[in-house]
Amino acid sequence: GFIRWIQNLSGGDSNQWELSHFFQRQRLDYKDLDKELKSNSTIQSHIVRLNHRTSRSGSLLLQSRVEGGYFNVQSSDYISVKERYYAAHYQRVLLSLDEGYQLRLEAKQQWQTDEDWHWTASAGMEYNPISSVVLFLQAGKQTVTPTFNDLYWPVYGNPNLRPEDIWTMEGGIKWNLFEVPLGAAVWDVNTHLGYYFNHVNEGIRWVPNGQGHSSPVNIESLQSEGLEWNLDLAVGFGEWSWLMKSGIYQTKAHIDEPRYENDPALGKQLRYTPEWQFKHHGRLAFKQWGWVLAHEHVGPRYSSADHSSPFDPLESYGVWNSSISWAPKTDRREVLLQLEVKNIQDQKYEQVLHYPMPGRHIYFKIQLKHLQPEKK
Repeated sequence: GFIRWIQNLSGGDSNQWELSHFFQRQRLDYKDLDKELKSNSTIQSHIVRLNHRTSRSGSLLLQSRVEGGYFNVQSSDYISVKERYYAAHYQRVLLSLDEGYQLRLEAKQQWQTDEDWHWTASAGMEYNPISSVVLFLQAGKQTVTPTFNDLYWPVYGNPNLRPEDIWTMEGGIKWNLFEVPLGAAVWDVNTHLGYYFNHVNEGIRWVPNGQGHSSPVNIESLQSEGLEWNLDLAVGFGEWSWLMKSGIYQTKAHIDEPRYENDPALGKQLRYTPEWQFKHHGRLAFKQWGWVLAHEHVGPRYSSADHSSPFDPLESYGVWNSSISWAPKTDRREVLLQLEVKNIQDQKYEQVLHYPMPGRHIYFKIQLKHLQPEKK
């Protein structure tokens, strides 16, 4: 079972503020009949967040956020309920210059009960040499904290783990190829080409010990890089609209420092990381109705770090999903009713070895938004 409840209260004009509360509760039941394993878990979280946003003379945007939260996991695999409290503050500055430059600075500092203070930050720049082209470059540092399983798994968890540090860099070009009326329709075509580079320090991995059992340790130094290409086509004609998105993604990821002497995984594609992925998304809309058809193709992956498993490589797979929605809107509220069918072809595939993914299944979504009336 899964439930999520979100509340928002906002106000202000030039100085905008928003107070939000998020509640989420999820129950997971895991069974492996072959291995006679059974696990029941209940995951619950509360988050309270206060946002403030203000602009100066149209060229400077300042945003601040403070938040606090609580997570707990009650699992049949844990000896007791595991809890985590956290608090964080976030600052963002966006500066637009007359010469076509836009600068962005972001920083966040977070504390939690099972870790000391840690920080993330990023900086980016965009430049418009001409109106239809954007050149962008950004770099930053992120922190990924250990999971509850990493820290508290009975016997084998490691409460002394340190967070992973991820250093990132990304650059590329966004290009509006054309936006013109053709007949009764307006055609808008955009493309995006980007390159990214990531380096992970203190990577957490479960490593077997001399008794054949595995425990998580900060052991890996990882490097990943790749190319991304997207093409978006949007067509509007009267009350009809059509949107098509296609993307090709390449990822080269590997361990770049030996974890131990004669490490056979050094330089080889990371486990469960496909080198190639292809994604396509189409949406046809009329008034308040929408129909979506999406496809994702994931290339071969490896289940072992050194590619030595007899099951490697895992076969590539492709999945089709579709949904139909109705979204009526008034001045005071917005309603969304959506019916989605996932894995339409009922394809049998595995993202992780010996863990089959669901066949054809259905989601039904109801969303209600209360809107603040516009000021006149």
